[in-house]
Amino acid sequence: SAGVLLIDGGDVLENLREDWVAFGSTTLSWQFSPDLSLKLQLDAHSALYDSATTELGKASAQFIMGGAIRLNKNWVLDLAVSEVMAVDTAPDGLFHIGLKKTVW
Repeated sequence: SAGVLLIDGGDVLENLREDWVAFGSTTLSWQFSPDLSLKLQLDAHSALYDSATTELGKASAQFIMGGAIRLNKNWVLDLAVSEVMAVDTAPDGLFHIGLKKTVW
């Protein structure tokens, strides 16, 4: 997926905020077995602010690895870990744990 976000209004750092932000995401999923799906994902976006600081003024990219484990007919456990690829533009690492009721 890809797109452009128009940011209009708001009071937080309004004079530094970028009006337009480009974003994109791509995912690769592999059905390893009937009960296990492995996933790789890349998310990125352009800078949100016009700032000399890396944390606010640079584009960001994150790489996510994980999978979904079918626990039974209706329940799936999602596990993932995220690593920032553009240093200092997002948290260094994140862990995702999700439990959902779904049809596999």
